[in-house]
Amino acid sequence: MKNLIGKPALFAEQSLPFYIQKPAKRILKVLHSALANAENNYRLEKSNLFIKNIIVDEGPSYRRRRPRSKGRAAPIAKKTSHITIVLEEKIKAKVISPAQKAESKPVVSAKKTAVQIKKRGERNKEGKK
Repeated sequence: MKNLIGKPALFAEQSLPFYIQKPAKRILKVLHSALANAENNYRLEKSNLFIKNIIVDEGPSYRRRRPRSKGRAAPIAKKTSHITIVLEEKIKAKVISPAQKAESKPVVSAKKTAVQIKKRGERNKEGKK
């Protein structure tokens, strides 16, 4: 499921039903829930969401006993897991015209350039750091 990280959430939602791996259906169920939460609770658009991370952690184990011969019992641990899907919104960049770019260029003074050179650790004319 690592190949879904970085993909749009709607693409993952469409492709997960065709995965052969066993946990794909459970991850799809969690993805549906995450998309619904993002849309209803945070007012985000589904089309702008992409999967940032998928985390599967170990959950609590249910301890059970199975009867064995001579009145004994053997332990059984029914393991569970926590699935976390982190969605992030991809914001579309504004289209800036070339005229706006020319206006927004910062003016760099000679003093600022000298300070930047000293911060980088480059040598000045005297040979000192």
